[in-house]
Amino acid sequence: MEEVEFLNEHGLDELTDEFLESVNYPDVHMSWSEWESKAKEFGLEESQIWELQSYLENNNQLTVRFMLGKSLFWLTQREIKHIELLKQQFPDNWEYQVEWHMQRKTLGDLDAR
Repeated sequence: MEEVEFLNEHGLDELTDEFLESVNYPDVHMSWSEWESKAKEFGLEESQIWELQSYLENNNQLTVRFMLGKSLFWLTQREIKHIELLKQQFPDNWEYQVEWHMQRKTLGDLDAR
């Protein structure tokens, strides 16, 4: 009989998966440095940390704090890149453009007009 491998919930190394469960993933937002620090404290090895980073990037979970007016948002690297492009294209009203894209849920979609 052929042996069947079962993947854990996230398709990751078992210890990496345990780490994600311990930090209440996906309901938590942290910068990569925070993720990395917590992963090392948890005992993940370099290969598992690399796997974690890749997984978080692929799932748009690596976020950065971003203040717009008095509001705090957690944005992905792609969304931050989009904001930088909007700042270049619309230096006088880039905040309006960011809000416009946020309302339409197109922030980060570099092809959205």
